Amino acid sequence: MKKRIICLSLALAALSAHAITPLWMRDARISPDGTEIAFCYKGDIYKVPATGGTAVQLTTQASYEANPVWSPDGKQIAFASDRNGNFDLYIMPSDGGAARRLT
Repeated sequence: MKKRIICLSLALAALSAHAITPLWMRDARISPDGTEIAFCYKGDIYKVPATGGTAVQLTTQASYEANPVWSPDGKQIAFASDRNGNFDLYIMPSDGGAARRLT
């Protein structure tokens, strides 16, 4: 009986610790200069200052965008999108704007 209580309390502690973890921000990538973070939220790409603040939505398509990756100079962000039915690679300015299909 004592073992069951201990196992149950450990399981509940693990579940409560998991609930605290923010699961809404996916595929977070920090910029090469360390000042901004690009991330995926609900199928769109956003960026936010690394020090905190308001996130800016970079993509607004009805499609699903994910996996943002910064260019080495930090001026562009590459990402995957299913705009044409399957996932292709796109690139866009890091401040937002029109995305260009690469594949």
